[in-house]
Amino acid sequence: ELIAALGPVQVITIGYGKGYYIKPPGSKGTPQLDEITSKVIPFIEKTFSPPKPYMALGMSEGGANLITLASLKPDLFDRVMIIHPAVLGESVDPFNLLQICKACVLIETNFTKQEWATANPFYLVSHAKTFPKAFMMACPKDGFGLYLGAKELATFIQMRGFDITYRDDVSGCKHISWNNSQILEWLK
Repeated sequence: ELIAALGPVQVITIGYGKGYYIKPPGSKGTPQLDEITSKVIPFIEKTFSPPKPYMALGMSEGGANLITLASLKPDLFDRVMIIHPAVLGESVDPFNLLQICKACVLIETNFTKQEWATANPFYLVSHAKTFPKAFMMACPKDGFGLYLGAKELATFIQMRGFDITYRDDVSGCKHISWNNSQILEWLK
C-alpha cells in the first residue's frame, strides 16, 4: 500500500538476518558501519542506479540502524523515516538483569556494555553534527515496550535542533504494522 501510493519509486531492501545492529566505529562484530558505506551502498548504486535524493525507511531494528546511519553518516539520505524503532529510553540499562525489558535481549546479544555506551542512539545523536530530515512514528501498544524510548529519542533529536516530525501511530498498531497515511502525509 505504501509503495503503491508513492508512485514511481525504486525500493531497495537491505537485511542482515535476525538481530544485527549496525556497529559504529570501535565496536566488534558485524555489520560494521564501514561495510555499509564502503560496500553495500556502492553495490546498490552500481547494481540498481537508484535516483537521488535517497530516502530511507527503517522499522524496528532497522529503525535503530537507520538512527545509527543518520547520526554517523547524515549525508547518505535526504530524508529518513523511522518506524517503531527498537530504541530503549535513555535511562534503561539493557545490561541490568533485574529489570523487565523484552527488547534488552537484542542489545545484550549485539553489544558489550562498553560498546553500548558509545553505540546507543542517545549517545550517537548527542554527537551528531547534522541529521537528515526525519519522521518518527512509535506505537503506544508496542508489545516490546519500545514506545517510550522512541518518543523520548524523538524529543531528544528535536532538542538538538534537528528537523524531526514525531507522531504516535494511531492505526491500532502492535509492532509490525503501521499507519501508511501518516508517512505519506509527511512525504508530501
